[in-house]
Amino acid sequence: MHRSVCALLAIASLLVLPATAYPLHKEGVESLQTFSRVLHHILAYYVEAPEESALIQGAIRGLFETLDPHSSYLSPRVFNSLKAETGGRFGGIGLEVVLRHGWLTVIAPVDGSPAALAGIKAGDRVVKIDGVSTKRMNVSEAVAKMRGRPGSTVTLTILRRGSRLPVDMALKRATIQVPSVRGELMAPGYPIVRITSFREQTYHDFLETMKTLTREAAIRGLVLDLRNNPGGLLDQAVQMSDYFLRKGVIVTTESRGKEIDRQEAHDEGLEPEYPVAILVNGGSASAAEIVTGALQDHGRAVVLGSQTFGKGSVQTVIGFENGAALKLTVARYYTPRKRSIQAFGIGPDIVLPEYHPESEEQGEAEQPRERGPVRESRLPRHLKGRPAKSGRSRSNGVRIPAISVEEAGADYQRAIALHLLQDGTVQRLTHLH
Repeated sequence: MHRSVCALLAIASLLVLPATAYPLHKEGVESLQTFSRVLHHILAYYVEAPEESALIQGAIRGLFETLDPHSSYLSPRVFNSLKAETGGRFGGIGLEVVLRHGWLTVIAPVDGSPAALAGIKAGDRVVKIDGVSTKRMNVSEAVAKMRGRPGSTVTLTILRRGSRLPVDMALKRATIQVPSVRGELMAPGYPIVRITSFREQTYHDFLETMKTLTREAAIRGLVLDLRNNPGGLLDQAVQMSDYFLRKGVIVTTESRGKEIDRQEAHDEGLEPEYPVAILVNGGSASAAEIVTGALQDHGRAVVLGSQTFGKGSVQTVIGFENGAALKLTVARYYTPRKRSIQAFGIGPDIVLPEYHPESEEQGEAEQPRERGPVRESRLPRHLKGRPAKSGRSRSNGVRIPAISVEEAGADYQRAIALHLLQDGTVQRLTHLH
């Protein structure tokens, strides 16, 4: 889904590119000579003979501390984990985490994972892993420590918002098979499709899910649930957006002030005409924000929920012969209307609280908190985004249906989305009206 980077990595593409020589300027050459002298003196005179490779690895990590939090050096073990994640199957406990203010912080647990079943929540701090402090631990290292043989146990020390004392939680690792698409009917003709992440088979699974739902009943309106979706593969997000759009830009990519890529929709003549409501929150990032921004800019969907994470940068993986790799930020994403996703995220058309206004959970959520929600803009060294021109809100005149706590059930936002589809509000706010 951040080094501070989501443990479920939200990468744009998994490319292994050849390493090429880059000519240093004079100042760079002089600095490199200074580094060589420093390394020489440490190796020659330090009180105990240091391990040469450990020093060099530390220097490499130091390079990335000057870059954005999504760029990192990947050891062979971590690189293999990355490839397993994008394939949708890996062994671990199923946590999406970032490094925030020096502490490993949870964005969201993977649905159905050991972490989710143990009750770990967004915003929790993982202060220790098997007794080892995570203070300023590289997220790559933390992820590697949480991974392991299915059936083995890892103990996390969790500090929750509002709590003074941390709690130890022993979790049994499992083979995490991320079901990236799940769908069901909320009411006849009104399905909800949850996309947990954008992986290699996500679009294919989405099409299969839609076929199944269409056989059950003709679709009159769709809820696309992208809450706590950390992102994933760009091509899957583009195909998902293209499914709903007949024409126009889906996303553009810029590097060093120049556009380097543009993805556009194609008119296949099969695009659905039913209204779409998208649910998002602070855990919706990267590829999820690309889909949300594209459908919102084209007036194809109404976005409900809260501000998204704001991860709008592109990472490329450069592999080396020893099995290690660099994950390097190389560009920024922009929506069709040239809104910067990076650090700003996507704002909802209609803001909805997570819980029913009269529920006990919402009362707890409104209590003052020591730390605000995890956002890209709160991460240290985050890339800046380009402010978007203010646009007209599409939520003018929208009245949130008054429903009971019982009718809302366990998911207030989902219940409201269904109401807004059924009463024609979503259709009125999109280009379908």
